[in-house]
Amino acid sequence: ASPASQRGTPSPAAAAPILPVLLVIAAMLPEDLNVRPGGLLLTMPRIVLLLASPVIAARMIRKISGGELRFCSCDAVVLLAAFWMFLSVSMTEGVARATVGSSVMILELCGSYFLMRSSLSRPGDAVAVARVLVYLIAADALLSVLDVLMSRHVMHDIAQALTGYSKFWRADYRSGFMRAQGMQEHPILLGTVCAFGALLSLMLMSGATRIVLFCLSLVGVATAMSSAPITAVALGCILLLYRRMTPSLARRWSMLIVPGCVSLAGLMAIHPRPFSFLLDHLTLDPGTGYYRLLIWNLVGPLVLASPLFGVGLESDFAEQFSVSNTVDTVWLASAMNFGIPGSILIALMLLTSCRRGIVRDGILGEADIKLGCALGIMIFLYIFLGFTVDFWGCTWILMGVFAGMRTHLGELGRPRADVPPAYRPASSQPKSRARHGVATIDMRPDAI
Repeated sequence: ASPASQRGTPSPAAAAPILPVLLVIAAMLPEDLNVRPGGLLLTMPRIVLLLASPVIAARMIRKISGGELRFCSCDAVVLLAAFWMFLSVSMTEGVARATVGSSVMILELCGSYFLMRSSLSRPGDAVAVARVLVYLIAADALLSVLDVLMSRHVMHDIAQALTGYSKFWRADYRSGFMRAQGMQEHPILLGTVCAFGALLSLMLMSGATRIVLFCLSLVGVATAMSSAPITAVALGCILLLYRRMTPSLARRWSMLIVPGCVSLAGLMAIHPRPFSFLLDHLTLDPGTGYYRLLIWNLVGPLVLASPLFGVGLESDFAEQFSVSNTVDTVWLASAMNFGIPGSILIALMLLTSCRRGIVRDGILGEADIKLGCALGIMIFLYIFLGFTVDFWGCTWILMGVFAGMRTHLGELGRPRADVPPAYRPASSQPKSRARHGVATIDMRPDAI
C-alpha cells in the first residue's frame, strides 16, 4: 500500500463539502450578477456568506466546545481584525457607515475564512475544494480571450443583460489590445486569480489535465497584460522548483527568506534610487509603477496624520492632489480605511495562517501536503503583490478562503497523536466512483 493509504487518507477524488464549493463558485461569478434589496448591493458570494452565517457560527461553537477544532492564533487575529475594521470606520465615519460599508468587507474576508474553518474537517476536503477552484479559474481564463477578440467586457455585458445592473467598466488598452477582465473586476485581478490557478494546477493535478489547466491559466495571465501576475507566476514557479530540489533540506524556507531580505536591504542601502530601479526592471509599463510610488508619497502622510483609525472608507485625496481616485496597494488602502493597526492585522491573518508546519507522519495525504505548500506560496504572493496591487471582489474573498484552508491544513498537519480523534480518518476508505483529479460534492447533511 502507498504511504497515503497507510495513513488512511481519502482518495484524490474526495468529495468536497458543499458550502465551500458554493462560495468559490459564487466568488468567481461577475459582480454584475447581484440583487439589490433596498438599495443594498448583494453579490452572489455575499448572499452565500449571509445565508451561511448562522451555520458557520453554530458549527464553530459546536466544534470548539466538542474539542473537534482548536481555537488557534489565526482565528483570534481574524476576529480582532473584524472588530478593528468595524471600530475604525465607526470612529471616522460613524456607526451607520461602518454597518453598511466595512461590514461588507468584514463579511467577505473574515466570513470566507470562518466558512472554511467550520466546513473543512477531514483530510482531502481542502484539496477537493481547491480542485474545483482550479477548473473555475481555467474557465474564466478561457472566457477572457473573448474580451481581447471583441474589445468589450463580454461576461460583464452578459451578466448585466440578465440582471439589469448598470456599471461602467473602463476599457484599458496596451499594445493596441484591450486588457481582459473575464469575470473579474479588473484586469490585474484576473491575472492574479489566474496566477493562483496556475500554481494550484501544478501542485494538485497530474498528467495531461495538469498541462491543460496550467496553460489555460497562463492564457488568463497573458490576456490581463499586467506585470504583477506575471511576476507572481514566475516567483511561484521558482519557489516550487526550489521545493522540489530541496526535498530533505531542513528549514529550507528560512534559508531562502533570510538571503532575500538581506539582498533587498542591501539594494535599499546602496542604490541611490532603489524603487525606481525595481520599477524600471520589474514592470511592463514603468509609468504605472511610478504612479503607484506617487500615491505612496501623497497618501502616506494622510495615513500618518491619523495612524490609529485611518481616514475612513472615503477620502478626498484625489481632489486635493488632482490624481485618480485609486490606491493600488492593499496595505496602503487598508491603512487608509482602518488605520495602520487594521492593515497590520490583515497581514497577520495571512502570516499566522502559515504558523503551523505540516509534518509527513500525520494524517494528511500527499495532495494535502502539496496544497499546504501551494497555499503558503500564494499567501506570500498576496503579501508581496499587495504593495503594488489592491485586492477586492474575488481576490479579497480568496484571501480569506486561502487563509482558512491553510489554517485547517496546519491543524490537521500535526503528528497523528496530536490531531483531535474526530478528525482522524478510518483505516480504510470506500472507493470513489469519481475519476482521478475530479472532485465530487458531498451532499450529506454534516458536510453542508
